Amino acid sequence: VFKLNPPTSECPLNNGDVLKYKVSTQTFDPDSNLLNNSQELCQDVVNSYDPNDKTCMEGAVITPAQLENYLHYMIRFENTGTASAVNVRVQDVIDLNRFDISSLEIVDASHPMATTIHDENVVDFNFENIELPFDDHNNDGYLVFKIKALESLQPGQVLNNGASIYFDFNAAIQTNTAVTIILRDDDKDGFFEDVDCDDQNANINPSFEEIPYNGFDDDCNPLTLDDDLDGDGFELADDCNDDNPNINPDALEEVYNGIDDDCNPSTLDDDLDGDGFGLADDCDDDNPNINPDALEIANNGIDENCDGEDLVITASHGLEQSKINYYPNPVLDYLTLETVNAITIEIWTQNGILLIKNKYQSGQHQINLQKLYSGLYFIRFIEADRSTTRNFFVQ
Repeated sequence: VFKLNPPTSECPLNNGDVLKYKVSTQTFDPDSNLLNNSQELCQDVVNSYDPNDKTCMEGAVITPAQLENYLHYMIRFENTGTASAVNVRVQDVIDLNRFDISSLEIVDASHPMATTIHDENVVDFNFENIELPFDDHNNDGYLVFKIKALESLQPGQVLNNGASIYFDFNAAIQTNTAVTIILRDDDKDGFFEDVDCDDQNANINPSFEEIPYNGFDDDCNPLTLDDDLDGDGFELADDCNDDNPNINPDALEEVYNGIDDDCNPSTLDDDLDGDGFGLADDCDDDNPNINPDALEIANNGIDENCDGEDLVITASHGLEQSKINYYPNPVLDYLTLETVNAITIEIWTQNGILLIKNKYQSGQHQINLQKLYSGLYFIRFIEADRSTTRNFFVQ
């Protein structure tokens, strides 16, 4: 006796579910027929709306090899009337193009029963004087028979079998048609169509390993992903890292972690100011004018070239002893330069743009500044490995 879960339980049995049973026996005495020592039952779950039904106990599908064995059919009936049924007759019309009627045998019945065959293929199962009650606890009956299908049948063909049930003189009650399909294996890969998701391709079946990103369900398992392996909702075409669900076009870019979190190269992870230097070398990654290649401006409190300090000019610093002089300051058009030694001068804007770079020998020189706009500029004096930077104002 099995206790089955009702529809209200946490793991219910539902209409259309299939219960699979297998029973086998073993004897220590010599056995003349080992083929009947085991039996499998595939039982469809039905509900109370159809108490009269027919079931192929091998299930809705069979393999071609199973055609060598018997198919078992169960027919159930129930008296839902208001009086006992004196006689019950179950009639089954056997399709001779599918079954060998001479192989039909009775396996079991709920009540004494007689069987007759007439008109070549019409089988009557007669329950005479059954006196089948109509109360719910005693109004059921059944019969089980086995029959062989024709071995000439081919994969893909269908076995249909139904029955008519007569309670006394009432009109027949028709059961459902038990449908059993002979499975195909068109690609000859050893897997039938009920488990082979592409029976035209021998390289696709449950024995194969899933090959990602080829567009095929190689192992016939929808749970084994072919794309979007990290399950973040983005396939490889859009996901720059399909092994990490935290990296995809919907993710927020996290700066300085070395990862393209949002799969967008234009969203910078480093060198946010775009000056060509990453955070490891750039002491201010928000200002493109501050980086190791920038010109250091003296005495402004800013470390433009990221050397760790601002350049501070004092009376004894740099080229103070080289006797360099420039005037006037402010200047209108020409800046006069006086130097004892050969020297290179550079004139820069406040934004670090180099405007003028010239070499001068010792003596006095005029530097033309007529093209400069009014404002503050920086002049850098370079002699050998020494330099100093000053500022001047153009009127």
